[in-house]
Amino acid sequence: MKNILSIILVFVASMTFAQKGEKLIEQYIDAIGGKEKLSSIKSILKKGNISQMGQELEFETYQNIKGDGYMKMNMMGMQMNVYGIKDGKGYTMNMQSMGYDEMDEETAKKFSESSKELYGDVTTALMKHKEIKYLGQEEMNGKKYEVIEIKDENSTAKVYFDPKTHLVKYMMVESEQGPITLEIAEYVETKGVKFPKVIITKLGDQEISKATLTEVIVNPDPSKIDQSAFTIPE
Repeated sequence: MKNILSIILVFVASMTFAQKGEKLIEQYIDAIGGKEKLSSIKSILKKGNISQMGQELEFETYQNIKGDGYMKMNMMGMQMNVYGIKDGKGYTMNMQSMGYDEMDEETAKKFSESSKELYGDVTTALMKHKEIKYLGQEEMNGKKYEVIEIKDENSTAKVYFDPKTHLVKYMMVESEQGPITLEIAEYVETKGVKFPKVIITKLGDQEISKATLTEVIVNPDPSKIDQSAFTIPE
């Protein structure tokens, strides 16, 4: 009888923790604009810069719900098209030859699915998780946060929510080199939706990159999209 009661108590506790975790995600979705505003996003254009290992580069990305997208970079005055995909066909930059390779069917499918994820890595991970566990409150850099653990097919991550704003402050994943932490230092709002504006990435205690958005355009006019980026540069 005691064993049965123990099993029931563990089951009830696990359900409660899962519900608490789901509640934190719901509060986060509301805090960044709500489901209705998010569902109104059909395409997004982002511009910004990345500081990494002493180097500075500018970037531009475009994505839409059909799975089309591209990424361009400018480093030390050199323009590079990192990838482009449209209507299920695309290319990627070959970093060794500095040329371009056509995507095979499997690669094109992966890039297309990734391009449909319009809300950013953190929000996408929260919306697509397979398992969730509430871990309670933890302190990070002198401040307490509500923490959950989420799992998908490939990884496990800890997510830290600000208890006042309900926004995500940190996301931590383990790697072979050690823990990788994403710190969202600042958000920017456009058309009623908040996006991470400044993301600092650390490996252990060492900062390895800082990405800053300088412009976010939701459902941009076609004239603002670089149509040439969808095809292999000549």
